[in-house]
Amino acid sequence: MTSIFATTLTAFAALAAVLGLVWLASRAARWGGLAPRRAGGRRLEVQDALAIDARRRLTLVRCDDRTVLLLTGGAQDLVVGWLKQSSVASCQVPDVQRSDVQRSDAEPGE
Repeated sequence: MTSIFATTLTAFAALAAVLGLVWLASRAARWGGLAPRRAGGRRLEVQDALAIDARRRLTLVRCDDRTVLLLTGGAQDLVVGWLKQSSVASCQVPDVQRSDVQRSDAEPGE
C-alpha cells in the first residue's frame, strides 16, 4: 500500500515534469522561429505578401521608415524597388507586370 504522502509527492513530481517540458517546448519554438518573440523595438516588419504562382511571392517589407518590394522564390530574389511613403500609405503598389520595371538597388531618395 502506498501512503498519501507518496502519492502526493508523485503527483507534484509529474506536474513539475510536465511544466518543465512545456517550458522547454516554448523555448524551442521561439528559437526555431515558430513562436513570436517579445515585442521590443522591432525594426523589420513584413507588411504584406502576395503569392504570384506556386514558387514566386511578392513581399512588402518595412525597415524603420523605408519600405521595399521584394520578389522571392524564383531563380534569384530581386529587389523590385523602394517605395515612397505616399504610395505605401495609399497602398499603390507598382505594376510589376510591366516590361519597363527593372531591378532597383538605389536607396530611397537617390
